Amino acid sequence: PDRLYFVESGEVSTIQDLGSGKTQRVQTLGAGTIVGEVEFYTQIPYSLAAIADQPCKLYCLRQSALKRMQEEHPQVATLFSELMNSVLANRLTYMQNEIASLT
Repeated sequence: PDRLYFVESGEVSTIQDLGSGKTQRVQTLGAGTIVGEVEFYTQIPYSLAAIADQPCKLYCLRQSALKRMQEEHPQVATLFSELMNSVLANRLTYMQNEIASLT
């Protein structure tokens, strides 16, 4: 998990392996979203696979590039960190709402 992906266009679905050759779509992400951010920051191995549902344009950010950004452009890295905090907070809120709707 040394990279995350920004989806500029298209759709990407995350898929969970259920075993016995079965899979389950977890979510579909479109333009303006990010894939792999939790694993990128926690360094926990990816638990889901991602597949393109249609042609996509993705941008990849590697850990090494983020470290270089932090060293060479600390103000940009701070803005990026604030953006990622917002993305992760929104994801957490979404998940909490999903869990609440199950009860």
